[in-house]
Amino acid sequence: LKALRKLKQRPLRLDADREWTADRTVLADLRGYDGKDVRYAVGEGAFGAWQPYDRWFDLRLSSKQGRQEVKLQMRSFRGVRSPVLRETIKLDSKAPKMWGPRLSVRQGARVQRSGGRVPVSVVLGADDATSGLATTNLNATCNGSVIEGATKAHTYLAMTTYLPRTGCVLKAQATDKVGNKATHKLAPTVRLVDLKPGNKAVDFGKGWSKLNGKEALGGTLARAEAANATMTVRIEGEQFALVVRRGPAGGRLNINVDGKWVKTIDLYAEEGDRRRVAYVQNVPRGKHVIKLKATGTGRGASSGSIVWADAILVVERRK
Repeated sequence: LKALRKLKQRPLRLDADREWTADRTVLADLRGYDGKDVRYAVGEGAFGAWQPYDRWFDLRLSSKQGRQEVKLQMRSFRGVRSPVLRETIKLDSKAPKMWGPRLSVRQGARVQRSGGRVPVSVVLGADDATSGLATTNLNATCNGSVIEGATKAHTYLAMTTYLPRTGCVLKAQATDKVGNKATHKLAPTVRLVDLKPGNKAVDFGKGWSKLNGKEALGGTLARAEAANATMTVRIEGEQFALVVRRGPAGGRLNINVDGKWVKTIDLYAEEGDRRRVAYVQNVPRGKHVIKLKATGTGRGASSGSIVWADAILVVERRK
């Protein structure tokens, strides 16, 4: 009895006094104690059955995430029970929540002349409501080589880069302070639809003509000036980006998607500006019809109403 009473002087140690555990099974350090049996309770639960005493005693936490109180009691060979020992430990056995990675063509960026790489932004969101985030990581591996990467202890991570249109894998990982990890991967594909006669996906329509240009994607541009000149483009994907040329004679261009007007863009610029991503839109995964319609108008500073359409980038597996 005297030995059991001494237990009141020694604190119960769980998992080497760690604050957090990722495993529901934790180790109670009973070295220096003695007895025949041990029983324990977690939280508001009742004591379980008596179990044989062991200096390193395994006990099982509840599935509740966060702080848990453990009560432990020992019994001597004569049936004398010790005072109830109490200790708390925090459980985080779940991986962080993660959204992404999500990829988008960057509006306002310029596409490389070859068209082999496209300007994109990749974003990742993560959160861990229990122990909290330790790190978030985002990297792009293309054809076996890591070409971009970022690591921070933030709930939001963004990366801007130029990626090849195929052959890339985006990997996102979030790790909490206990070591639980969540991993998501994305293998995006970006197709280039060259806006020129002969492309089966493109119906030039009356009022549009082909214009050769060394700086254009594929070496050609589609040009229109008269009001209501309409080009129809059929795509299949989750996002599209319109690549245009802008200049001193630039006019306004209406964009219609699946029969609805979505945007009027102005292609005026003081100097020639080529392969510029002028408009980006997410669309439901599947087939869509895009119509580009010249308005025949331009702003006051423009010397004309010309519109130039270079290409459409179509993104598949965006998120």
